[in-house]
Amino acid sequence: MSDFDLMNKTNEDLKSLQDDLLQNCEFDNDSRWIPKCLHCSPYTGDVLVGMQQIFSRRKYLTNGRIDRYEYPGRLKKKGPVCYYNPLYVVENNNGDIVVSDDRWRVVGTDHEGKDRFKLYGLRPYGICTDALSHILVCAIQTSTVQVFDKNGVFLRHLLFRQPGLISPCFLAYDINTYQLWVWSDLNKRVCVYNYLTRPTDSTWKPFCVYSSKITGDLLIGMYKHEKRTGKVNRYNHTGELIQCIKYNDKIYELYCCPIFITENQNMDVVVSESDVSRPNAVVVTDHSGQYRFSYSGHPPDFEFQPRGICTDELSRILICDKMEERIHIIDKDGQLIAKLSLSPPDEFVPYSIAYDITTRSLWIGAVDEYDVKLSVIEYEASHPILTGNSVKRRDKSML
Repeated sequence: MSDFDLMNKTNEDLKSLQDDLLQNCEFDNDSRWIPKCLHCSPYTGDVLVGMQQIFSRRKYLTNGRIDRYEYPGRLKKKGPVCYYNPLYVVENNNGDIVVSDDRWRVVGTDHEGKDRFKLYGLRPYGICTDALSHILVCAIQTSTVQVFDKNGVFLRHLLFRQPGLISPCFLAYDINTYQLWVWSDLNKRVCVYNYLTRPTDSTWKPFCVYSSKITGDLLIGMYKHEKRTGKVNRYNHTGELIQCIKYNDKIYELYCCPIFITENQNMDVVVSESDVSRPNAVVVTDHSGQYRFSYSGHPPDFEFQPRGICTDELSRILICDKMEERIHIIDKDGQLIAKLSLSPPDEFVPYSIAYDITTRSLWIGAVDEYDVKLSVIEYEASHPILTGNSVKRRDKSML
């Protein structure tokens, strides 16, 4: 039984499980040690019990250890005393035991109890591991879930300021559905997230990402620095790689370095990319990955520097041009419709863009040497926009 299975138990089920454990487990007869936490390993079937030492009913010592029980409850091994009041315990699929304790630490030991790593200053609570032996920790210090590799090396933050989730406290990973279940103690809510754990080629670095509103797939623009080449990977909702877009029909590479990526209403994949050896371009392929066209500015030249891209409900493509400091609007086949300037011009360079179909608004991120601004522009896709039009905007400084 895994931690995920425990989360799905009703109160009656948990009471029955507790009674079974108390009846069958040969707990240490030394009354100075009491159980504080447990983990049912899905890999070995053993039950790991975090024990804390006391010497009176009211005063606790900080000593802690992890005891291992095998079915049907026989004590298999007493662990070494190397924790301060264990809070949560989990067994990684490489056999390591990982514990969060009351000294704001995450402690990793091997199967024999030898030290592997210690992480300090997180104020950790719930912990779990994924299919790649990554360690996920609810860090109260940052109100996020922090991800570490099996050696305790920090990888990334998860769930930073996630709506509906305040201060994650406990979590469990379901290896069958690739879902992460997170419990917030402050607002008493359980949130479920799709969590992708599939291994990738480490020579390829993710550069941009887009979540498809049409298919629910995840499109990720990848870049390989050594060969200065790029590709687009498509993943389904379980994290399975279902498509790789890299070459055109003449076996030429489509991308050098994908910068921004989006999906059009007709399911075309639209990528802005940068290349020092050829004109920068917005490259468009259809849903199957077949090359359709490239747009390199109007007229095409080496000065074109596409950055942020988005599409509207008419399948028009809007492109931020860093060099010209305008927004190019092209149709779904790559023909220029208009160029849009922010008003007043020459103050900020449009760098990123998004279209809100509900409010008919363009959200444009613009930068200059000292500041970053977010502009909101009224935009009606059904009305033609003339080349060179300037539009008034509502700005908000981001710095």
